[in-house]
Amino acid sequence: MALGSNVRPPNKRPSQDQRVGYEQQVVPQTLLVVREAYSETVMDLSHYEDDYDDTYEESITEEFGPELAVLLIKSDHLLPATKATLIAKIDTAIQQREALQRVVDRELQSLRSAATDIRSVTDTLAEVSDTLFESSSYLRT
Repeated sequence: MALGSNVRPPNKRPSQDQRVGYEQQVVPQTLLVVREAYSETVMDLSHYEDDYDDTYEESITEEFGPELAVLLIKSDHLLPATKATLIAKIDTAIQQREALQRVVDRELQSLRSAATDIRSVTDTLAEVSDTLFESSSYLRT
């Protein structure tokens, strides 16, 4: 039986186009991208220095915990496990901030409602205090 034209000698590797079902190992992404993104977003707020005045290392530790911070600070590559953990922590942080925003929004609405009630009471008090009680009929005997 003759060998077909698509059979290659055993010592030659297939070209990239011939690899079927083969996942090429991805070179680990540098953490510099993560560091820059964090610094340009979270730490680049006008009030950041006044409110926090911390370093990248301190901020990342506070935000994501010491275990993940060590991986983000000491490593040069973003490994798949580190990336997955980071994404999970980011998702958790987003959910917590959204929940806090809902609480703050409810509290703001409550304060606005209370302010409206207080204005109504103070307006009524102002009207009452402007009334001349001396001329009122119940004071005459």
